Amino acid sequence: MRRSTLVVAAAVAALAAAPAGDTKEGAGGSVCGTDSCAHVSAFSLQLAGSYRFYRHVAPAPYFVVRIELPPNVFIPGTHEPILYLPRTGLWRVTIDGLPVWLDVPRRDAPVLREAVRNLRPFAAPRSWAAAATR
Repeated sequence: MRRSTLVVAAAVAALAAAPAGDTKEGAGGSVCGTDSCAHVSAFSLQLAGSYRFYRHVAPAPYFVVRIELPPNVFIPGTHEPILYLPRTGLWRVTIDGLPVWLDVPRRDAPVLREAVRNLRPFAAPRSWAAAATR
């Protein structure tokens, strides 16, 4: 196994087990579709719902998530835009420069479903490398 894979695996394991965070210091952010964005006031501060990685995720309609952390908080994978696939409950985070598909944490799934309810998703790209993150 390559070193970069081990680093990402260790980071995801730590993120899946991380506490949800203090609600007073929770992370906010936005979820954007093709023509508008919705504000999200309470992300759980976890990036993985389990320890499972997903490979070969087929291109599908998606939304772009941006998480804004409280001051003095750093969580790997939150500084880059996250691609969210509502049909599969997966999102792609970038950890140490590597895109990784993970399942959305249970606490964040209903928040995201509500946020995208009135948004139009970006069309499925030919490949995930070509996906817009604006």
